[in-house]
Amino acid sequence: MNYFPTPLSYAQLILSLECEKIKIALLTNIVSNGLVRYKYIIAVKHWSFEVPNYFITVEHSVNYSHITKNYFLCEFENGEHTNFGNNLNWGDIDIFYNEAMQMIKEKYGLQNDFVIIDSQPDELNLSDFCFVNPIDYDYIGQSIDYIKAKNLLSILANKENTVVDLSNKNLKSIPPEIQKLSNTKVLDLSRNQIGDFDFELSRLQNLEVLRLNYTVFEYLPSDIGALKNLKVLEIDQNILFELPDEICELKNLETLIIREVHLNELPENIGDLKNLRNFELKARWIEEIPESIGQLVNLQRLVIEGTNITEIPETIGNLRSLEEFHLIGNKKLRLLPASIGNLKKLKYFYAYSNTLQELPQEIGFMENLLTLHLYNNKLTQLPKEITLLEKLSCLNLGRNLLKELPEDIFKMKSLTELNLSGNTYLDADTLQEKLISSPLKEKLTLFTEIK
Repeated sequence: MNYFPTPLSYAQLILSLECEKIKIALLTNIVSNGLVRYKYIIAVKHWSFEVPNYFITVEHSVNYSHITKNYFLCEFENGEHTNFGNNLNWGDIDIFYNEAMQMIKEKYGLQNDFVIIDSQPDELNLSDFCFVNPIDYDYIGQSIDYIKAKNLLSILANKENTVVDLSNKNLKSIPPEIQKLSNTKVLDLSRNQIGDFDFELSRLQNLEVLRLNYTVFEYLPSDIGALKNLKVLEIDQNILFELPDEICELKNLETLIIREVHLNELPENIGDLKNLRNFELKARWIEEIPESIGQLVNLQRLVIEGTNITEIPETIGNLRSLEEFHLIGNKKLRLLPASIGNLKKLKYFYAYSNTLQELPQEIGFMENLLTLHLYNNKLTQLPKEITLLEKLSCLNLGRNLLKELPEDIFKMKSLTELNLSGNTYLDADTLQEKLISSPLKEKLTLFTEIK
């Protein structure tokens, strides 16, 4: 059995992977016998051996005259060496990785892909893979960028798995190697300091999920519209000033999340996203919702939160598939359109912390409504049609300015929870008396704390 040619005095683990009975450690910045020798090492360990039984390396010899040369080398158990590349640069690490992984798979007859099992350098004992004697070594010569190596090899390791997760990697730019991963279906760039797309996003033709949460993007590239297979786009906690019109060309998009951004308008053709099922918008500078929103006929969940809108377009009533509607914290919103009564499939309507002054009588036509949450508005009265909501079980009217209630509100047969707390013009004792004399007295929970 072969041990590593010479003892290591310093090494950094990039990540470890495994497949079936094979475990792999990818190392970099290796110091051996006072020399910076191996730029990268893939140490291969079979389950039946206590130490690695062969190594694939990127030879990077550095002597004290700083004469360097690079070549890829494979050392087998019998001591034979195979050189498969001379004078290769740092950027050719993907060639090294692909060649090496293919060699390993062929040698052991592996059918499955390698998966990452550890990417934290402090959590894996290097001595499991190599004969390592750690010392205090200040000079590592021409050491490579460890973070870059780790990120790049993480990408390459996922090449066949179609998922590229680069979230929370302290990146300031997107590794250009991503362009080579044409089979990628999920790309997560969240929680980095990335501000620009410096590659052609359109090359990722198979991309289905793109997450850009907690980054510093100001704009999205126009070629985003070429991602014909994209189903999920998430942009949360970002600087984003503008959405390109091309975003409306994403015909297969099902989920669009835009939260805590600096947008002041939506594309007029947002309604072209005919397959959209879930749309979340939280942007304080937005003042208007485009009329075309009514064209999102397959929309099932809609969130409009923390905007500066003063009205909801009448076309909202065309969202005949809508089941869940969150209308929250829109401080200038005083009225709802009558067309809201056309939302026959709506089950959950959360319209709290706005400044609604009245409700349209058509609200009573939402025949499948289960929850109506109107907490913290400016309502002074309710339309009597609200009592027509036969399936309504939860009605939250807390912290409004109600002076009276519809006569039949305590006869709503499905109602199990009614919150009237914080309505200072209502008399709590009178409300309790009405409840006691109503058919709901055994099952209705009434909240009437008036302050």
